[in-house]
Amino acid sequence: MTRKSRAMGLLVAAAAMASCSYNPNSYSCFSTIDPTEGWAYGNTFVYMPEITDSMAQGRLKLMVRHTNDYEFSNLWLEVQSQQPADSGHVELLTDTFCISLADVYGNWRGSGSGATFESLDTLYSDFTLINGAPLRLRHIMRPERVEGLEKIGFIFEPYSTE
Repeated sequence: MTRKSRAMGLLVAAAAMASCSYNPNSYSCFSTIDPTEGWAYGNTFVYMPEITDSMAQGRLKLMVRHTNDYEFSNLWLEVQSQQPADSGHVELLTDTFCISLADVYGNWRGSGSGATFESLDTLYSDFTLINGAPLRLRHIMRPERVEGLEKIGFIFEPYSTE
Protein backbone atom coordinates (compact mmCIF):
# COMPACT_ATOMS: atom_id res chain seq x y z
CA MET A 1 0.00 0.00 0.00
CA THR A 2 1.44 3.34 -1.01
CA ARG A 3 1.75 6.32 1.24
CA LYS A 4 -0.78 8.23 -0.86
CA SER A 5 -3.44 5.48 -0.62
CA ARG A 6 -2.89 5.17 3.16
CA ALA A 7 -3.36 8.92 3.56
CA MET A 8 -6.51 8.78 1.44
CA GLY A 9 -7.84 5.89 3.56
CA LEU A 10 -7.21 7.84 6.77
CA LEU A 11 -8.93 10.88 5.30
CA VAL A 12 -12.03 8.85 4.36
CA ALA A 13 -12.11 7.23 7.83
CA ALA A 14 -11.83 10.62 9.55
CA ALA A 15 -14.66 12.02 7.43
CA ALA A 16 -16.84 9.02 8.24
CA MET A 17 -16.21 9.39 11.96
CA ALA A 18 -16.95 13.12 11.82
CA SER A 19 -20.30 12.46 10.16
CA CYS A 20 -21.37 10.11 12.98
CA SER A 21 -23.14 11.92 15.78
CA TYR A 22 -23.02 10.39 19.22
CA ASN A 23 -25.56 11.61 21.74
CA PRO A 24 -24.79 10.66 25.37
CA ASN A 25 -28.53 10.70 26.10
CA SER A 26 -29.26 7.86 23.65
CA TYR A 27 -30.55 4.81 25.47
CA SER A 28 -31.64 1.30 24.62
CA CYS A 29 -32.43 -1.75 26.71
CA PHE A 30 -33.80 -5.19 25.88
CA SER A 31 -35.03 -8.32 27.60
CA THR A 32 -34.63 -11.80 26.19
CA ILE A 33 -37.63 -14.12 26.33
CA ASP A 34 -37.48 -17.87 25.83
CA PRO A 35 -39.90 -18.28 22.89
CA THR A 36 -41.04 -21.75 24.00
CA GLU A 37 -41.41 -20.87 27.69
CA GLY A 38 -43.18 -17.63 26.89
CA TRP A 39 -43.71 -14.32 28.63
CA ALA A 40 -45.85 -14.77 31.74
CA TYR A 41 -48.63 -12.25 32.34
CA GLY A 42 -47.28 -11.23 35.74
CA ASN A 43 -43.68 -10.80 34.54
CA THR A 44 -42.99 -7.07 34.25
CA PHE A 45 -39.70 -6.00 32.70
CA VAL A 46 -38.16 -3.02 34.49
CA TYR A 47 -35.51 -0.86 32.86
CA MET A 48 -33.50 1.83 34.69
CA PRO A 49 -32.27 4.40 32.13
CA GLU A 50 -28.78 5.79 32.61
CA ILE A 51 -28.19 8.92 30.58
CA THR A 52 -25.78 11.84 30.95
CA ASP A 53 -28.35 14.54 31.68
CA SER A 54 -31.01 14.34 34.38
CA MET A 55 -33.70 14.46 31.64
CA ALA A 56 -33.76 14.23 27.86
CA GLN A 57 -36.49 14.87 25.28
CA GLY A 58 -36.97 12.58 22.31
CA ARG A 59 -38.79 9.60 20.81
CA LEU A 60 -39.39 6.36 22.71
CA LYS A 61 -39.63 3.31 20.46
CA LEU A 62 -40.43 -0.32 21.16
CA MET A 63 -38.56 -3.17 19.49
CA VAL A 64 -40.14 -6.64 19.34
CA ARG A 65 -38.45 -9.75 17.95
CA HIS A 66 -40.68 -12.79 17.47
CA THR A 67 -40.61 -16.15 15.76
CA ASN A 68 -42.84 -17.34 12.96
CA ASP A 69 -44.68 -19.37 15.63
CA TYR A 70 -46.12 -16.26 17.31
CA GLU A 71 -49.88 -16.95 17.31
CA PHE A 72 -51.27 -13.43 17.13
CA SER A 73 -51.23 -10.52 14.69
CA ASN A 74 -50.66 -7.98 17.46
CA LEU A 75 -49.23 -7.56 20.93
CA TRP A 76 -51.04 -5.61 23.67
CA LEU A 77 -48.69 -3.91 26.12
CA GLU A 78 -48.79 -1.67 29.14
CA VAL A 79 -45.98 0.85 29.53
CA GLN A 80 -45.43 2.69 32.79
CA SER A 81 -43.05 5.63 33.14
CA GLN A 82 -42.47 8.71 35.23
CA GLN A 83 -43.05 12.03 33.49
CA PRO A 84 -42.65 15.64 34.59
CA ALA A 85 -45.95 17.27 35.63
CA ASP A 86 -46.98 20.91 35.31
CA SER A 87 -46.65 21.24 39.08
CA GLY A 88 -42.91 20.58 38.82
CA HIS A 89 -43.29 17.13 40.36
CA VAL A 90 -43.02 13.79 38.62
CA GLU A 91 -46.16 11.77 37.96
CA LEU A 92 -46.66 8.12 37.05
CA LEU A 93 -47.91 7.66 33.48
CA THR A 94 -49.47 4.35 32.39
CA ASP A 95 -50.44 3.78 28.77
CA THR A 96 -51.75 0.83 26.78
CA PHE A 97 -50.47 0.08 23.28
CA CYS A 98 -51.51 -2.35 20.58
CA ILE A 99 -48.46 -3.20 18.49
CA SER A 100 -49.44 -4.54 15.08
CA LEU A 101 -47.06 -7.33 14.03
CA ALA A 102 -48.94 -8.60 10.95
CA ASP A 103 -51.10 -7.10 8.23
CA VAL A 104 -54.71 -8.12 7.51
CA TYR A 105 -53.44 -10.96 5.29
CA GLY A 106 -51.26 -12.46 8.02
CA ASN A 107 -47.95 -11.27 6.58
CA TRP A 108 -45.42 -10.21 9.21
CA ARG A 109 -44.72 -6.48 9.18
CA GLY A 110 -41.24 -6.68 10.67
CA SER A 111 -38.02 -7.28 8.88
CA GLY A 112 -36.18 -10.54 9.07
CA SER A 113 -35.48 -13.74 7.29
CA GLY A 114 -36.33 -17.29 8.09
CA ALA A 115 -38.29 -17.77 11.27
CA THR A 116 -37.43 -14.53 13.14
CA PHE A 117 -38.96 -11.10 12.56
CA GLU A 118 -38.17 -7.76 14.19
CA SER A 119 -40.55 -4.81 14.41
CA LEU A 120 -39.91 -1.27 15.59
CA ASP A 121 -42.77 1.02 16.58
CA THR A 122 -42.79 4.56 17.98
CA LEU A 123 -44.67 4.69 21.28
CA TYR A 124 -44.16 8.39 22.03
CA SER A 125 -42.90 10.98 19.57
CA ASP A 126 -42.44 13.49 22.42
CA PHE A 127 -41.16 11.70 25.54
CA THR A 128 -39.12 12.84 28.52
CA LEU A 129 -36.61 10.22 29.63
CA ILE A 130 -35.59 10.76 33.25
CA ASN A 131 -32.23 9.43 34.39
CA GLY A 132 -32.79 6.59 36.87
CA ALA A 133 -36.62 6.64 36.62
CA PRO A 134 -37.85 3.12 35.80
CA LEU A 135 -39.61 2.16 32.58
CA ARG A 136 -41.94 -0.79 33.15
CA LEU A 137 -43.24 -3.05 30.40
CA ARG A 138 -45.71 -5.93 30.60
CA HIS A 139 -47.98 -7.71 28.19
CA ILE A 140 -51.74 -7.54 28.71
CA MET A 141 -52.75 -10.30 26.31
CA ARG A 142 -55.51 -12.76 27.31
CA PRO A 143 -53.32 -15.87 27.58
CA GLU A 144 -51.34 -16.32 30.81
CA ARG A 145 -48.20 -16.95 28.74
CA VAL A 146 -47.46 -15.47 25.34
CA GLU A 147 -45.16 -17.74 23.35
CA GLY A 148 -43.11 -16.96 20.25
CA LEU A 149 -41.49 -13.73 21.47
CA GLU A 150 -37.68 -13.67 21.62
CA LYS A 151 -36.72 -10.13 22.61
CA ILE A 152 -38.43 -6.91 23.58
CA GLY A 153 -37.23 -3.52 24.73
CA PHE A 154 -36.98 0.23 24.32
CA ILE A 155 -34.92 2.51 22.12
CA PHE A 156 -34.80 6.18 23.11
CA GLU A 157 -33.69 8.63 20.41
CA PRO A 158 -33.06 12.08 21.87
CA TYR A 159 -33.84 15.14 19.77
CA SER A 160 -30.78 16.51 18.05
CA THR A 161 -29.19 19.49 19.79
CA GLU A 162 -27.61 20.74 16.56
